[in-house]
Amino acid sequence: MPPNKNRKILLGAALTAWILTLSYNGLVVAVALYAEWAAPTLVQDSRRPAVEKEFFVRHPRLGWMLQPNLVYDLIDSASQRRVPYFTTGADGLRTTRRDSATRPEIILLGDSFVQGYYLYESESIPARLQARTGMATLNAGVGGYSTDQQFLLLQQLLQAHDPAWVALVFFANDLLYLKSDMAWEMEKPRFEVIDGLIDIANPRLPQAIRGDSLRSATADRTMADCCVYDFFDGVLGKISKTYAALPSPGGTFAQLQKQIALTKDNEYEYQIRNPTYYTRPELYGPEWSLFFQLLVHMSALGDREGFRLVVLYLPEIAQIAQPHVDHFAPQRYFTDRCAALRIDCIDPHRAFVERQSQIDLYFMDDGHLSPAGADLVAEILQERIADR
Repeated sequence: MPPNKNRKILLGAALTAWILTLSYNGLVVAVALYAEWAAPTLVQDSRRPAVEKEFFVRHPRLGWMLQPNLVYDLIDSASQRRVPYFTTGADGLRTTRRDSATRPEIILLGDSFVQGYYLYESESIPARLQARTGMATLNAGVGGYSTDQQFLLLQQLLQAHDPAWVALVFFANDLLYLKSDMAWEMEKPRFEVIDGLIDIANPRLPQAIRGDSLRSATADRTMADCCVYDFFDGVLGKISKTYAALPSPGGTFAQLQKQIALTKDNEYEYQIRNPTYYTRPELYGPEWSLFFQLLVHMSALGDREGFRLVVLYLPEIAQIAQPHVDHFAPQRYFTDRCAALRIDCIDPHRAFVERQSQIDLYFMDDGHLSPAGADLVAEILQERIADR
């Protein structure tokens, strides 16, 4: 074969290999950029740690509280600066970055949604409500709390505070443990029920307070964790995973398919795990009865102490992610009972369905509120407070 022809073949092969390499690298980068940009709001990609059991300490009346005087920062990987993420005061409640000497005008009760799992301090519902109203707001949300613990905590807080408003954010699982001494593998208080009525004066307190801490919590903990989310770090991580899959036959394209799949809505399945509750909530009458009795006692406490009570029923991600199916019978049951008892209640599910079509209101792989979801709750509460 003539030398010139050999040279042309080699040059053609080299050019083809170069084009294929460029195309492959371009595809890897393009998929990583698209997947990072188009993916829904995810905990797994956000580098936001959960502040939960590891940071609880035992409490003789409430079962558990957040560790007092906790400072938990994240690290900005580019500048190595500490970025404030989560702090608590001496009372074991999450702060809202306002002068601690300011007496709260609003006390916001709830569980992990109010505490603000995966949210920076300024993103939590109480912080957003404070920013929107200009009224000092106390974050009295503690992960895992049921309505009975929220009532006991309110009684405790009223010894030191004189709020104008108390807002309770209710979530469906708050009903689950009202008759139980245990929740989330931790001891909790409960009220005895006599002939269907709560004995409000004599709560049954946790029996086994063995030391001060749960797991590894220590006093006055100051800590930092890596790292603050960065878009390009996420892109580089996806690119690295793709190249790491090269030795595996078909591994590269499987990784690319996985990255693209994570951008699709149907990748995340939100199941209604107990359909009966969502179609016939009245069958859970005993649990609802205890819940509404506690609300009546909170309302009476408000009449005596001079605050207004408002209760918001926070919808679940499974309800909002399937807007064309009616899963909202519990919300109707809730509002009907509130009206009968003359309790000021809010069902925001329509606002959630509408806003979810514009922006993710939840961490879509977890179900807790995203920053946008927390701000929507604050917006709805602000409107109710302004109307009154």
